[in-house]
Amino acid sequence: MYSSLTSIFWDLKQSLSTNADLSNFGDTTVGRVDNSPPPKTWRQALVERLRPAVKGPRRSNPRFTMKTRKNTVFIPGNAPPMPLPESWYAGLNPRPIFALIIGVDKYQHLPQLHGAVNDADAFSEYVGSNLKVPAESILNLRNEQATRSGILRALTALGSRSERPPRKDDAIIIYYAGYAGQLEAGLNGLQSIVPWDYSAAPENPIPAIASPELLPLLAAVKRTKGDRITIILDCGGSSDKVLESKTGDISSRVITLAETQTEPDLGAATENGVVTGNVFVLSACSKGEAAIEAHGRGLFTSALIKLLKEEGSTNTTRANVLARLPQITDQTPQAHGGITDAPIFDTGLVPPEQIAYPISLENQQYVVHAGSVAGITPGSQFFIYRDRSRLSKKKPKVFVADRISLFTTTLKPAVDGPLKPLLNLPAAIPSGSGQRHDLVVHTVLKDALTPLYQVALKLLYNASTSPYQFLFTEDRTKADISLDVSQDGDALTTTILDHRIALHGYKEIPLSVPLKNDDIETFLLAAAHFYHHLNLSHLNHSLGTDISVEFLKLEESDTHYYENGRAHRTPVGSNLFSHGITEVTVDPDELEDYGFKITNRTDKDLYAHVFYFDNSEFSIANYWPGAYEQAPITKQGGVLTIGYDRANTTSYRYYIPDGQEIDAGFAKVIFSTEPIDVSKVVQDAPSFQAQEGGDTKPALAQSGSGTGKEKDVEAKSEQGTQGVAETAGIDSSTIWGSVMFCIIQRRVPE
Repeated sequence: MYSSLTSIFWDLKQSLSTNADLSNFGDTTVGRVDNSPPPKTWRQALVERLRPAVKGPRRSNPRFTMKTRKNTVFIPGNAPPMPLPESWYAGLNPRPIFALIIGVDKYQHLPQLHGAVNDADAFSEYVGSNLKVPAESILNLRNEQATRSGILRALTALGSRSERPPRKDDAIIIYYAGYAGQLEAGLNGLQSIVPWDYSAAPENPIPAIASPELLPLLAAVKRTKGDRITIILDCGGSSDKVLESKTGDISSRVITLAETQTEPDLGAATENGVVTGNVFVLSACSKGEAAIEAHGRGLFTSALIKLLKEEGSTNTTRANVLARLPQITDQTPQAHGGITDAPIFDTGLVPPEQIAYPISLENQQYVVHAGSVAGITPGSQFFIYRDRSRLSKKKPKVFVADRISLFTTTLKPAVDGPLKPLLNLPAAIPSGSGQRHDLVVHTVLKDALTPLYQVALKLLYNASTSPYQFLFTEDRTKADISLDVSQDGDALTTTILDHRIALHGYKEIPLSVPLKNDDIETFLLAAAHFYHHLNLSHLNHSLGTDISVEFLKLEESDTHYYENGRAHRTPVGSNLFSHGITEVTVDPDELEDYGFKITNRTDKDLYAHVFYFDNSEFSIANYWPGAYEQAPITKQGGVLTIGYDRANTTSYRYYIPDGQEIDAGFAKVIFSTEPIDVSKVVQDAPSFQAQEGGDTKPALAQSGSGTGKEKDVEAKSEQGTQGVAETAGIDSSTIWGSVMFCIIQRRVPE
C-alpha cells in the first residue's frame, strides 16, 4: 500500500529513470532538468533547529561530500521533494487576520433560506483551517445572533480604538451570506444586508442595514485599523429576480425592501471614498442577476472556497480572482475597490498557508524543488528569499516558472538582472498562479490503480508542452472528479465532485473506463478538455440586464407543416430557467422537445454560440450555430430562436442512460462580436479499446443526454465526430461574454 501520491510518482519516475528512457513519456525536447533526478542537495533548514537529530552535515556517505555553507543540511536524492517544514517559519508570522462571518437562514419574519448558514460555516472552517486564523480572531454570527443591533455592534467594534483584535494594520475579512436588498440601490458594491429580525411591519419596523449606513462604519474601521479589508457578499440581486416562493431547493437571496428602508439619509455621499485603496469588495452577482443557493449551498461561496483551496490565498489575487473563478450558472460575480495584484487576503510578506520550497542555484539559474506533481504550472510565480532572515524585511524579487519537470522547476526572473548567490536557508514562496488546472483529480491510494498513476505521471511529465494542466490530489475538496477502481477490478469508476452538479444529487457517472493506460489517457484528456471549456468564464457585467436566454418546452402542431413536411413547433409555457437552473422530467416513451430564445438588448450585434456539456460522458455538442451559417443577433432587441419558428431549425431532446434516475448537463452560451471558429471546442464521448481484440467501440453507445435532435436526425454532433479537440483554446479576442445554465433531468417514476 502506498503512503502518498507524491511517493507513488517518485517511485515510478525513479524506476523509469533506471529501466527506460523518460523521453518515451512525451516531448523529447524538454530541458535537462526534466530528464534528471532532483539534485542531491537541498538547502532545507538549519541543522540545529529543523533537524535536531542530525548533529552535522552528512559526510559519511560519498553522495553528500561536497563544499557547502555550514548550517545547511542535505536530503538524499532518493527521497521525493517536500515543502520546507513549518518550523522554517519559526518566529515569522503572517499579518494577523480578524474575520467577521455572518450567515442567516432562519429569518424571524421572512421565508427561510437553506444555504446561508452552511456557507458561513464553510467559510469559517476555511478561515480557521487554511488561513490558520485562531478561534478568538473569528467572530461568528448566525441567525438570531445576527440581529440588526448585533451586526451593527460587531461592525462598530471593528472600528473602535480598543486593544482587542483587530489591531492596527491587521487584515480584516467581513463575510455575509443571507438576504440583501436590490443591487440597484447599492453603493460602491455594497448592498443592503438583511438582519435576522428585519421587519417591514409599520407598527414595529426594523430596517435592513443599507449601504449608506455601512459606509460610515467601514470608514471608521479604515481610519483606526487600516484599509486591509476584504468584504465578501453572497447575497442580493436585482428586483426582477425576487422569487415569490422561497420554500424550494433553489432560491435567490434578494428581497424587495420596504421603500422607506432603502435609502436612509446618513450623509453617505461623504463616504463614497471608503471603497478605495486596499479595501476590496467581492460580490456574488451583477445587476439583472441574483445570488442563488441550491440544495443547501450558495453557488458563489462554493466556487470561491474551492478556488481558494486549490490555488491558495496567496496565489489568488484581487486582480485575478474573478477570471479564475469557474463559470457559475447565471451569475457574474463583480469586484470593487482595490483591484490589485495583492493577495485576496493581504497578510504581508508571510503567506498564511506558510508554504515554502527548497531552492538551489544551478548553472546560473534558480531551481525550485517542486514541479508539476506539486501543482506548478506554466506562469507560476515565486518570491525568492536568498536568506530566511530577510523574509519579513522587504519584498523580494519575483521569478517565473520557465521549465517545469515532475519534481523541480527552473525559474527565470520577471525582470532581467544578475542572480545573486543563495545564503542561509533560502526558499521559494509561491506568489502568483500560473495556468489554471484544467482538471483536478482526486484518487485513493491502491495498488490496483497503478495504471492510473502511470498515466498521471505521463501527463504531468508533459506539463510544459501540454494544452491541459492536471493536478492529482488526495484532497477531495479541491477536485472536479474522483477516480477509483471498480468492484471487479477491471475499470475506473468516476464520481463527480463538481459542486455545481453534485449538489443536485448527480454524482456517479455511467462511463466505465477500462483499466488500461491508453484508455485512461483518452478519458483524462477528454475530461480536461470538458472542464477547461466548462469553467472558462468570459465576464461581462451587462449580461444580466442586456441579454436574456430562455429555455422553452415545445409543442408540435397537428395541422401546420412546413414545405419540407416538418410540423410547426411553438413554445408552451414560460421560461424554464429559474435563476440559471431547470429540472425536466424524462419519460423514455414520450420524449419532449425543447428549444431556446435569446434576446439581445445591447448596443452591439452579437453572435451566439450555444453548447451542451454532457456530464454523463464528457461530450460537448454545438447546439448553435452547428452546421448553420453564423449570423448575428441584431442589437437593441434582436431575437434568435432555436428549435422553432423556422423549417430547418433543430429542437433538442433529453434522455437518461439506462440504470440512472438522474442526469445533468450545462447549456453554455458564448457571445462574440464577430464570427469565431468553435469547432475545436466540440468533442464526442471518448471511445475506448474493446476489452478483447483491440477494436474500438464508442462509450455509452446507448445513452448520452442532451444531444437529441429531430426525430429523423441521428443523435450526433452537428460538427461530426470531433474526438478530443486538437488544442484547448479558441480565439477569445472578439468574445463579448458568456453565460451558463444547468439542466437537471429526472426520470419519470414508473
